[in-house]
Amino acid sequence: MEIEHKKTTLEDDAAIYQKGEEREESKSTKQKWKELDAKGKWNFFVDYYLFKLIILAAVIGLVGSLLYTTLKPRPEEQLYVIMLDNILDLEGTEDYFEKAIEGIGYDPDKNRIMLNDSLSSQSASDLSNISTYAFAGTLDVLIAPESALQNYAKSSLLAPLEGLPEDILTAIPEENRFYYTNERTGELHFYGVRLDDTEFYKTLNKQGYDRSYTFAITQTGEYMENAIKLLRYMLGLPAVEE
Repeated sequence: MEIEHKKTTLEDDAAIYQKGEEREESKSTKQKWKELDAKGKWNFFVDYYLFKLIILAAVIGLVGSLLYTTLKPRPEEQLYVIMLDNILDLEGTEDYFEKAIEGIGYDPDKNRIMLNDSLSSQSASDLSNISTYAFAGTLDVLIAPESALQNYAKSSLLAPLEGLPEDILTAIPEENRFYYTNERTGELHFYGVRLDDTEFYKTLNKQGYDRSYTFAITQTGEYMENAIKLLRYMLGLPAVEE
């Protein structure tokens, strides 16, 4: 008995009858790439690789940035300056002290002056923090209204300035000196330098406030020599070769 083969609707050249390596779906990416023209290759690249490459580049960039931020050498602090009740231009003040580090003889890429100009004499906690920094030896320079400096002079936190280098003393007229009278002994001590006549004050006092700012050095600061260099710089005096 002859068996008749069942006919199917598939053509003889249908993909299911083709050898595995000839089927479109089984072609390797390399094979498909070879068969594409220039436009097809670009479209293929965009569809399959471009987005992945963008994500990969973003991840690599983020990781690199984090590693650089974490591992790069941090600038060494050479002075800690507090400006109490700052009325001067904020951005200009920060720029000034960024440049001042070079003016006192340090590489700005490796060193910095730490500036805190956000404290207020109207805040009891801010005033307490200043005392804490001074007693701990972490505060070097205090620039403030004289009404605030009176209290710190009374607490013996400010360094007497009679022993400043002669060129600095000569450059400070009597009317620009801040004195404090010791209540117990009656002695008068030179504790601060008014900055009103300096380019620093004149340039950054953009609102034209009628208020004095006085430069004082703390008794316990770690970087007293650098504090003196900063005063010389702010007074516009030439740096002294060491």
